[in-house]
Amino acid sequence: MITKVKLKNWRSHADTELNFSEGTNCFVGPMGSGKTSVMDAICFALFGTFLQLQQKKLKLTDIIMKKPTKKDKSEVTVFFNTNGDEWGVSRTIENGKSTAELRRNGELIEGPQTTRVTEVVEKILKMDYDLFTRAVYSQQNQLDMFLTIPKGQRMKKIDELLAIEKFEKARNTTRSVINKCSSTIKEKERIIESMSADDTFNKLEGIKREIDDLKKREFELNDKLGRILDKKERMMKDISMLKEQQETLQKINEDDKKFKALLEVTINDLEKIKEEIAGFAELTTEDLKLEMKNKDEEIRKASISLEEEIINFEELKKEYAQDDVKIRMIEEDRVPKLTKQLKELEEIEERLKKEPLKKIEKELSHEKNELEKKQTELQTIAVKLSELEKSNEELKTAGSTCPVCTTKLTPAKKKCLIENNKAKIKEFKTTIASLQPEIMKIRKLIEELQGKTNETKIMETKLDELKDIKKEFKLNSDELKTLKAKLRVFENQKKMFEKNIKLIEDELKNLKERQDTVRDIIKKQEEAETKIKRIKEYEEYLSFLGVEREKVSSFSPSILQELEMEYQTSLRIEAEIKTHISNLFSLKTEKQRLKEEIESKLKVLDKY
Repeated sequence: MITKVKLKNWRSHADTELNFSEGTNCFVGPMGSGKTSVMDAICFALFGTFLQLQQKKLKLTDIIMKKPTKKDKSEVTVFFNTNGDEWGVSRTIENGKSTAELRRNGELIEGPQTTRVTEVVEKILKMDYDLFTRAVYSQQNQLDMFLTIPKGQRMKKIDELLAIEKFEKARNTTRSVINKCSSTIKEKERIIESMSADDTFNKLEGIKREIDDLKKREFELNDKLGRILDKKERMMKDISMLKEQQETLQKINEDDKKFKALLEVTINDLEKIKEEIAGFAELTTEDLKLEMKNKDEEIRKASISLEEEIINFEELKKEYAQDDVKIRMIEEDRVPKLTKQLKELEEIEERLKKEPLKKIEKELSHEKNELEKKQTELQTIAVKLSELEKSNEELKTAGSTCPVCTTKLTPAKKKCLIENNKAKIKEFKTTIASLQPEIMKIRKLIEELQGKTNETKIMETKLDELKDIKKEFKLNSDELKTLKAKLRVFENQKKMFEKNIKLIEDELKNLKERQDTVRDIIKKQEEAETKIKRIKEYEEYLSFLGVEREKVSSFSPSILQELEMEYQTSLRIEAEIKTHISNLFSLKTEKQRLKEEIESKLKVLDKY
């Protein structure tokens, strides 16, 4: 009896514990509240699977709760009683895998392998998953299964539920075996009848005699083949020995020709070397090596002397390098700049002589006075012109009284006054017209004089700045002369150093050339000694070849040719014998097979 079920993160059950009592227990709730999930959990806890999981409609990861929050693992535990013991089976799903534990009265019995736990549970319950789902646990919507089974299939379904269909299968299998045995017996009887009528058995003795004859013939051929092989082996040894002699003689002739040529070449090389070192024939190798040593010392001293000269020369060049830089700086920078400034100074002095500042300022002052006079005159005339124009306007509108002197004003007098005023107005306008160009001209002249004044003041300021240019130019000229004089001295010293360095370099070159010559002579002397040793070795080896040629003088190519022809004949005979033996073996094998087949049939007859 199941007593308790615990669910944790199983489908829609976050943490559910269900306690069952004796009798009927019922789950009541709306659709989707988790009733089926409890039944699936019980099935999974006991057997490690349930219908949707087995049909792969769900994965293990789908069982773990995902809402309202996703969980990492799911656990289910089912407690049940049987035979007075309390059992608890637990299964955990995590990372797509499951583990299991089985406990009896709290003690661990099996785990964590799920298959082992399932096997133990099946033994305890005395049923497996298939029987459980057919006889104990009805899947959702499957309660009416027996009512929906067709009439002829109900008995078969009940047999499957009670697992007694295997007996029907055994009965059907037994009938099939009986039929097969009957068929085999009939076939054996037919074979015996057929074999009894066969006259092959009468040929057995003749076949045995043929086999004996074939064995005898095979023995004779093998004996002949053995003699042929022995003869062939002896001929191979003789041919091998003759070929070795042939190869030895051939190698002796080749070496003789080769080393005679080498001897001739070496003798010619030695004569050439002797001609090349004829001038040093009185000097021994030791004398030449001593000379080499002396030349090494001379070269060392000359190299030191050359290095010292070069160092001193470099120091001298460094000493005069600064003077050279100064000369270039004075010639390329200072002198051109000072020359330009001197020219500019002369131009300024010349201009100031032609147009002194006082003269320009005096002329400017005069023109300003003239401008002031002209402007005053223009203003006076303009005022008078304005008054006359105003007076004329008043006269034109005046009555019988003069607006200026308040005297009686007659029309004739009025006209006369207006005409006089017009004449004066015309005269004033003419004067104004002549004064304005004069004023403009004076203003322009004043502007020019003002510009000249400013320019002259700038030149005088610059003249003050350039007063020391001549002195500076002289100082730089004197310094340049001094530096060039020092440079001429340096050029003389440079030529002296270059001459000394050239002499030492020539001396070093001659010493090295002499050293190379001596070294080459030593090398050629050593080479000559090597050639002499080699000539002696070649002569000794040629003498040795003569002795070796005498040892193989008995070799005859015709004997070797005859032996090789005889050897080829032996090979042909050997091949023919082997072919006969192979044919005999095949025939003997066939006869032996036929004999064994007849004897086998006889044994079968005896057995039947």
